[in-house]
Parts: sequence; C-alpha cells; structure tokens
Amino acid sequence: MKNGKGDIIMKKENKAAESEPKPVALRERAEKIALEKALPENIDKISQAEVKRTIQELQVHQIELEMQNEELRLTQRELKASQARYLDLYDLAPVSYVTVSEKGLILEANLTAAALLGLPRSALVKQPLTRFIINEDQNIYYLHRKQLFETGAPQAFELRMVKKDETAFWAHLVATAAQDADGAPVCRVVLSDITEHKLAEEALIKSELKCRYILLNTPQIGISLDSDGKIIFVNDHFQKLTGWKAEEIIGQDWFDIFIPGKIREEIRNVFKAVMRQEDTAGHSTYENDIVIKNGELRLISWANVLTKDLQGKIIDVTCLGMDLTERIRNEEALRNSENKFRNISEYSLVGIYMIQDGIFSYVNSKFAEIFGYTIEECLNNMHFRQLVYPEDFDIVQEQVRKRATGEIQSVHYGFRGIKKTGELIHVEIFGSSIMLDGRPTVTGTMLDITMRKRAEQEKRNLEERLHNAEKMEVLGKLAGRVAHDLNNVLGVLSGYSELLTIRIPADNPLKEYAINIVQSSVKAAAIVEDLLTLTRRGVRVMEVAKVNKIIADLIATPEFDKLVAYHPSVIVRTDLAKDLLNISGSPVHLEKTVFNLVSNAVEAIAGGGKVIIKTENRYIDKAIEGSQTVAEGEYVVLTVSDTGKGIPASELKKIYEPFYTKKSMRRSGTGLGLAIVQGAVQDHDGYIDVQSTEGKGTTFTLYFPATREKAAAELQKTPMDQYTGRGETVLVVDDVKEQREVATTLFTQLGYSVNAVSSGEDAVEYLKSNKADILVLDMIMEPGIDGLDTYKLVLEINPLQKAVIVSGFSETDRSREAQKLGAGPYVKKPYMIETIGIAIRDELGRK
Repeated sequence: MKNGKGDIIMKKENKAAESEPKPVALRERAEKIALEKALPENIDKISQAEVKRTIQELQVHQIELEMQNEELRLTQRELKASQARYLDLYDLAPVSYVTVSEKGLILEANLTAAALLGLPRSALVKQPLTRFIINEDQNIYYLHRKQLFETGAPQAFELRMVKKDETAFWAHLVATAAQDADGAPVCRVVLSDITEHKLAEEALIKSELKCRYILLNTPQIGISLDSDGKIIFVNDHFQKLTGWKAEEIIGQDWFDIFIPGKIREEIRNVFKAVMRQEDTAGHSTYENDIVIKNGELRLISWANVLTKDLQGKIIDVTCLGMDLTERIRNEEALRNSENKFRNISEYSLVGIYMIQDGIFSYVNSKFAEIFGYTIEECLNNMHFRQLVYPEDFDIVQEQVRKRATGEIQSVHYGFRGIKKTGELIHVEIFGSSIMLDGRPTVTGTMLDITMRKRAEQEKRNLEERLHNAEKMEVLGKLAGRVAHDLNNVLGVLSGYSELLTIRIPADNPLKEYAINIVQSSVKAAAIVEDLLTLTRRGVRVMEVAKVNKIIADLIATPEFDKLVAYHPSVIVRTDLAKDLLNISGSPVHLEKTVFNLVSNAVEAIAGGGKVIIKTENRYIDKAIEGSQTVAEGEYVVLTVSDTGKGIPASELKKIYEPFYTKKSMRRSGTGLGLAIVQGAVQDHDGYIDVQSTEGKGTTFTLYFPATREKAAAELQKTPMDQYTGRGETVLVVDDVKEQREVATTLFTQLGYSVNAVSSGEDAVEYLKSNKADILVLDMIMEPGIDGLDTYKLVLEINPLQKAVIVSGFSETDRSREAQKLGAGPYVKKPYMIETIGIAIRDELGRK
C-alpha cells in the first residue's frame, strides 16, 4: 500500500469491477463469439460416448467456472472493503499526505493536509506546493526535491510554511519517490506541524543559553557533567577556585580528578543512580569535598539541576556550588572563640554582663559572685536597677541608655552597688554596646573596687593627716612650748587654790571662790590639753564616764547658760536614754566635745530653730558611713542635730581641718572646735558621722565603745589619810620657781619632808651627799639636762632610787624610757593634790 504502483493497480481493478456485465449479458457475448467460430468438421462422426464425455467435461468446466466466478466476486468485495479502509486511513490520517508532481504541483492531498493548509482538497489540486512555503525556506524544499528525483532516496527536512490565512508554522517533511497510474514520477510528501516542538526547542535553547550565561556570571562555581560524568563545562569561578584551566579538564572524568579517593566510589554511585533516575530528588543538593589542583581539600555545597531531552531522558547535570571551606573554618574559629570567651568569662577575675531592654541576658560567675547572687538568679528577669544604689541609679540608667541608643560606644565610670545581703559596694564599669540577635545590647566588664576605694580613702586620710601634720608642725612646736609654760602657771594656780579649799573652813564664803578657781584651773588645763590633742601630743586620761551626766553637767555650766542667752530664739532639747551604758574616756574632753558641737549647732541657726542632744545604746555590726572599718560591739551613740542652714557638700570635707571656720571672730570662732571633736572621738576609739542638707540642718553622730564597768562617781572618793605622807623625804626637781614652791607647800600639807632644786645637775649633786625617799622629777627643764638624763645619773648614785615623773608635755618616749629604768607613774601638770598624792604613795609602797 505504500508504493505508487500498488495504488495504480487498485484503481484499475476498481474500474473493471465497475464495468463488469451481468450473467445474461455474458451469455449473449459468449454465444456471439461461439457463432463466429466454425464447428469441427467431424462433429457428426462423434460417438455418443464421446459426446457424453464431452458434455460431462463441459459440466465440470462450467462448475469450475462458476466457482472461479464466486471466488472472483468475493475478491472484488474484499478489494472494495480494503479500498474503503485505505481511503479512510488516507483521508483521516493524523498526518498530512500530499502527492506532488515532478513539476511541483499538488496532485492529491488528504483531509488532514487540507485542514492544515486551510483550503479544501479541490482547491489544493494543481497548486504549487511552494505557494505554502515561506520564501526564505523555498531553497530548502527545491534542494531536497531535486535530490529525491535524482537519487530516489527519501528526504527528511524542516522548513517554515504558511497557511491560507498567512499563519506561519514549522513543518517537518518526509518525501518519497513514486509513479502515477501512467508511470510518471511523483513525490509522496508527509507533512507534520512541529511548531510546538520547535517553540519548545527554541525555548530550551534560550533556557540553555540563559543557564550558560548564569553559569558564566554567577558568583558561585559552576560545572556541567554529561551522563557519563565527563566534564563538559566549567565557569571562571570554578577555574579560579580549583586552579585548573577549562581546556585542561573539559572531557575529563570528574570523579577521577576532583573527588577524594576515600569517597570517590560513593559519590560516583550516587551520580549513576541520579542518571538512572533512581534517586533524583534525594540529591538535588549535596555536600562533599573536592580536591583542587594544589591538593587542598575544599568543602562544596552543590545544587544540582538535571537536563532532560524531549523523551525525558537525563542528558547532563549542571551543578552550582558554594565553597563552604572558609565558612566552616570561620564557624570553627567562632566556636573556638566562643569556647575561649566562655572559658575566659567563666574563669575571669572580673564580672562580665550583657543587658537587653534593661534585663540581664548574660552574666558570668564572677559578676554573680560580686553581688552575692547565683547566675540563675541574675538571669531570672532581673533588672539592673536591683543592683544599683538608689542615689546612683540615674547615673547608671543614663549610661545604659546612651550605649543602647548608640549615642556613645564605650564608657568608663563607677557607681555604688547593693549586694544581695544589702551591703554597699563600689564597682567600676568598662562598657560598650553591640547588636546581638538584632537587638541593641549593652555589655561590659565590672570590677569590685570596694577594697581599692577603702585603700584610696585610707590613702587620702593619710595624705590629709600628713598635710595636717605638716601644716601643724609649727603649731605643734608652739603648742608644746605654750602648753608647758601654761601648765606650769596653771600648776601654781591650781595648787594654791586647792590649798585654799583645804585650809578655808566650810562656812567661809571664800571657800566657794577657791573651789571655782580650782574648777577653772581644771578647765584651763583641759584647753591646754586640747592643743596637745590637736597636735597629737596630748595625754589620754581615761576613766569610766557617764555621757548623760557629762551632758547634764555641761547644761549646768555658766558657759552653756551664756550660749543659750546669746541665742534666745534657739531651743536646746535633750533626749537621753535612761539605760545608757557607760564609756571609757576623759569627762573633761567629752564635755568639751559636746560643747563644741552644741555651740556650732546653735550658731548655725539664723532666727528660730531647735538643737536636739540625743543619746542611745546601739549594737554595731557593719560599716558606719564615713568609716571604712568598725569593730563589732556595743556603742553609746551621741547625736547633736540642728535645723540650721546646713553645710554645703563642697565644705563637708574641710570641716575637720584646723582653723577652718565660717564664724566671725567676734562670735567665738577659733577654727579648732571640730578638729578637737574629731581628735577626741578618735582618742576614744570612736567614729564620727555627719549628715547635712543645705537649708534643712546638720546632724553629727558620735559612736563611743560602751563599757559595762561602773563610773568613777559611783566609787568612794579616796580619803586624804590614804595618800598622806609619813614623814618621808621628797626631793622636788623643777626648773620653774613657782612650781617648786607650790609643790613644796602641797607635799608639806600631805605630811612629807620636802626639799627642792632647780635643775637636774643640782639634783645629782644634792643626792651625792643627801638621801631622798622619792623624787618628783620634771621631765623638761631648761637649760641643762632633762628628767631622763637626770634619772640615769641618779641611778648611778642609788640604783633603787624611786621617782614620780611630772610634765606639762604629753607623755613622751623619754618619759617611758625613764619608767623602764625604774621610775614610777607619769603625772600630767597641772596636777591635783589627790592625783599626785596617790602617785607618790603608790610609788613609795611599790617594792
């Protein structure tokens, strides 16, 4: 059916069948032919048997002919059916069939071809096929038609054609040679509309070009492998990374060159499985090492894209890769850095913290330790406010805000913190800010500088002491000389006045005058003692004292009355604890201390106001403001507060400096008051704190160690007969004439036999030829040798010589050295008759 000859035969048989005569017509034609032929000459001579046999043969032949006719009719019917089927196949075939003459004219076309070209079959006949071929592609048609008729070889080609409505389409033509019914050469053409295929092919080409462009220009490395794993393309980035040039590796086996030996077969098997489409989804992305030209391993993350032909067969794979080597190294370095940070942080000697939105997001163990918390407690939604002393919170909050907003990058400052126990500490911050998880993060390191602050304070205190010592060096020398001289004068005054109190009868009004002179002498001696205290050359006369009684006695003095009278608008009140403990101290110095504080308080009030003197017992177990260390225990607390103008903060550090005063000279201001107060408190092993607010007032709080001992006033006064002499000889050695005279009178009154000399040299000469049961030896005598040198020379005369040391100066190393040599007690000038009498009596009784 596929050749032209067969088609021609079918057409001839079809025509014969159409012109076949009916049986009657055939009979008539046969008879006519028979009549035209002559009968045999011997027909009459034919025997009956021959006739019978001939008739039988004719009958057989007739039957044979009838059978042949029947077979012929069946064949004709089959031929008609086959022709109908062929015509159906030809006309209704899904492809277009066209028969073209040698001159290029369309002889026949099936229905599909007519529909494709947009014309009825009748309109296609005798039309040149080139009418439907685009001019630019007609040469393709002529060339293939020429080769067909010249060689007879089938031709297959593609060109662009146009329909009646001028719609262009791509066609695939398969041409074969044939002959028509007359034997003339014709061309059988099969037309297929391949427009969609061609468009898909063009799209594929564009896609491939686009992919190739992307591969060439992508910042990633790119390669293409064929289905056998041969390299068919590499981009510039791949060449730069690996060190290989494209011409060196194109066509080479990818696995042999680039895949490390230990994983080569594994990767090759994965590739083969993908090519067989057994596991394409599972390996669209993949990571593996490759070996570059210098032998270094690089870890690559691949994204694989498969290319398939129109039949869906994988023809190559394109791989885009990202070099993870540096990232992995960076991640490893980051992990190492994090580990180092963690180790440094956890074992750091400084606190490390991070704050986000005011809440701690990280703290190390040292930070938690500084404040006495656990790390878990710090990270349990703790706000930094919780760790900051309230008065410093505004400063810290502002520093945190500036870093969080990027206003500043780094800070260095300090503030006071609060530990979990409530203890106050000093910390120092070195801070900065970073972005963490997209959020501004305030971070920094923290040092607990509490001990350093204490050391700095101690250093400042020492520097201030040194400064004061240097500033008062001249004052000290002057005060020492003045005190010595004044004490000698006061010694005469107090000595004679005390003798008057002894000798004047009790009912004589002059006795009260003598008593007042004695008391004034004692207070004058206390003033001298203040000078010596100020220069740290004073004697600490300690006894059990009642602070409440000292305050009561002060209020009863004329000086206090004068102070109150001078400030009538100021009310002075007392709030004294009834069960107040005693302290060990000097009542005279304590009274002076209270008076100085009350005097300052009263004079600080302009117009009306109040001054409150308060005492209480208190147990102290933590630091007192203004003091770095404090001994735990019971304290008597004395508070003097006023509602005056207050002390400016800038002045608070200066108030204890000698000669510092804001008072006018006409109002008792000498500048020594608070310096003496501080010195007295320190001499009593106490602490002092001052709190002041401008416009509201000032409060001084003094802490004195308490004692459970009874006060001296509660003990019986020593009767005079217990310290009077029994005729023992006393040698008074003093360079001041008046002091020698009053001493001689006092000791004579006590029942001693008294002699006096004016120098150490005279004492040595006297003792060479005379004896004395005891010496009353002045330590400082001018000119000549002092008390120590005198005593040394006396010991050469009498190694057992007893002596009592007296001086208007503070107790010195030289007086203590004399005591080590055997001298007795030290008695401060001016001395009272009871004090010196007991000292002499005790020394005489000492064995």
